[in-house]
Amino acid sequence: MSTQRHVLAAIDLDVTTSLVLDTAIRETIARPGADLLVLYVLPVLTSDPLHAKERGHADTTLMEVKKCTERALMDFAAANPGVALPRAEVELAIDRPVHGIVWAAAHFDVDVVVVGSHGNKGIFARLLMGSTSQKVVELAGCPVIVVKQKEHDPALKPVEIEPLCPECATRRFETQGTELWCARHAEHHAFGHDWAPGAAASATGDSPSAATSSTGT
Repeated sequence: MSTQRHVLAAIDLDVTTSLVLDTAIRETIARPGADLLVLYVLPVLTSDPLHAKERGHADTTLMEVKKCTERALMDFAAANPGVALPRAEVELAIDRPVHGIVWAAAHFDVDVVVVGSHGNKGIFARLLMGSTSQKVVELAGCPVIVVKQKEHDPALKPVEIEPLCPECATRRFETQGTELWCARHAEHHAFGHDWAPGAAASATGDSPSAATSSTGT
């Protein structure tokens, strides 16, 4: 087991690689004296105990991992001038991805693991294969940071609230709040304000219900 402090960036040479490395670099800098450990696990694809096919790709893959790491460090330095970059090590393992990442985390006694999420949303895919990032979270003996590309579902974005129109404001003042809307906007509020925004949404499962949320109040 290593006595040197490490932050482990488990990359997969996919679209999340740059995000994982950038996050891992920041986490390493936040821990003075720590090194960045970049790991790529070459998946075992055969039953050959010597992993002959995988070993044939190991050297090429290792060079690609080193190039990705160097590029990420250069990009970080360009975006953050004056910041001292951490020392980086690159490791390649031939193993099952989850086992390889968890083993490396324990072997190097890392402070934190940074791993990417592929964002697989299919229920069948998750049941069949599971999520590497989720399993690492469950099995690793240290904190795990899961990063993914920002891609919000447009259907879940809240509707923008228009500012109160002058006519509505006047109507509320004149009626001392007994009527909330002017004649024009009253046509679009048939349910009035007895309707709670979270009630209908929670009934369909489209958004969290305030009745089932914990806010600490």
